[in-house]
Amino acid sequence: MSNKSTSTERQLFILSLLSQRKSGYTINEIIDSLKRMADIDATRRMVARDMDYISQNFFVYEEEHDGKLVYKADKYALSDMDFSMAEVVSLYFTQQVLQTYESLGMAKDALKIVRRILGKLPELSRSAMENVEKMIKIVPEAAADSETDEEILALVQEALETSRSLRLRYHSFSSGETAERVFDPYVLEVREGCWHTIGFCHLRGAVRDLRVSRIEDAELLGETFTVPRRFYEDYRKTRFDKLAGEELTDIRVRFTGDAARLVKEYHARKADRLADENGAVLFEKKAAITPDIKSWLLSFGAQAEVLAPEGLKQNLKEEIRRMSALYREEQ
Repeated sequence: MSNKSTSTERQLFILSLLSQRKSGYTINEIIDSLKRMADIDATRRMVARDMDYISQNFFVYEEEHDGKLVYKADKYALSDMDFSMAEVVSLYFTQQVLQTYESLGMAKDALKIVRRILGKLPELSRSAMENVEKMIKIVPEAAADSETDEEILALVQEALETSRSLRLRYHSFSSGETAERVFDPYVLEVREGCWHTIGFCHLRGAVRDLRVSRIEDAELLGETFTVPRRFYEDYRKTRFDKLAGEELTDIRVRFTGDAARLVKEYHARKADRLADENGAVLFEKKAAITPDIKSWLLSFGAQAEVLAPEGLKQNLKEEIRRMSALYREEQ
């Protein structure tokens, strides 16, 4: 979202905001949250007009608390509904995907909603759902992480909402060591079923991606921080798949044979540009050179030829030499 938001964008954000805190929000808190969490500039008049519209269409009301006017969201109610076959299939798909992430709090709540809707389906729709379950199987991409400490996750969320730094004890996968660090969480991300927080690590003096389940202890500090504008959008550009780096490089690879077809059909989203080249596929991507891109390229064997950068080409040559030595038959 940009600071030139539409009224619909503001209203959707306000509805989401009100649903998160039972005690509600004052108009000043809503204005502050719009700016801090969504980079939306709003005046009291704009928010008051938004609240008038929202209260006419949703279960949102006003209460006075300690001399201040507070807006609150009540529970929603749905009347009996019937669905088309396409909508029944969509509900089934939603349920199956959410089940994969059931250990994540927000997915668990969403799954409850879907199940309640399914429980109120008319007999005809329920019969259709049973047939869909027999015919269609959803294979999830990854299982959700069940090891995340809910208290630590809540503390990270509070740090995000209040723009306050955290003192963490974090166990690093790459080094295998546990170290204390001050961390500014810029965003929370669910990736492959796991909670990650991405932000500025004061220990390393750089942006880092931390898996929340690896945080052993956390403490909310008084120091505050400002999230760089368009941080997440720019950060994602540095990441090839799971890992990100600081220095972006133009990567060019020529894929041939079966690899060319596989890349076009299953990995096109990884590329900035794909081009057909006499039966081969030219893959172009601007990203940091990270271990996951090296592993990905090696998985295609001789059907992936790195054209640039030279450093990546030499790195893969050395890795192939080591692999060759490992499997070389004894003379």
